[in-house]
Amino acid sequence: MRIGIDFDNTMAGYDRLFDRLAREKGLLDEAFHGGKRAIRDILRQRGEQGERDWQCLQALAYGPRMDEAELIEGVSPFLAGCRRQGHPVFIISHKTRHARLGPDGTDLRQAALNWMAAKKLFEEKDQIVLDRKRIFFEDSRRAKIACIRRLKCDIFIDDLEEVFNDPTFPSEIEAILYLPARPDLNEVAAATGSYRIFSNWTDIQSHVLGTGK
Repeated sequence: MRIGIDFDNTMAGYDRLFDRLAREKGLLDEAFHGGKRAIRDILRQRGEQGERDWQCLQALAYGPRMDEAELIEGVSPFLAGCRRQGHPVFIISHKTRHARLGPDGTDLRQAALNWMAAKKLFEEKDQIVLDRKRIFFEDSRRAKIACIRRLKCDIFIDDLEEVFNDPTFPSEIEAILYLPARPDLNEVAAATGSYRIFSNWTDIQSHVLGTGK
């Protein structure tokens, strides 16, 4: 079984980092509570300047502050389970090399690779191994989907409905939507039947590998 996984917000978690960055720049009220998506929505409601602020936060979070992102709970055990069962894992991400707006020319793709190394996802001794040759960064969503098809993934896990709703996404691939904000939808197939929703990686592991351990 060939398993594809998105990177940003699927493996790497940014909720606390975006909150921290937005507060550093004075973009949020003290009473605000919410994650990355809520911050994005608030800023975009502020028009053109809000959109620029949002893009600047992204440039920081995915670039020079990438090391502050968190490994989402359950990802490491899932990768270890894939290794034990002999399933190749491919990381396929829509990530340009450089941000449109930002404080420097940080290579966003290299920042992501450095983060994976820091989280010991390449460590042989921990039995949680990602093969660097199976990590792919693409410049657009369509290119990402084409890569998923080219690699002949049997399953793809992503946090964005837009990927699975794209008409070019292969119908023969089992689509799993990671949606931690909606635990009430856990294991419920979407109305379109095009993807299945899970709110945590433990349940994804049980569904994909047949075990939560």
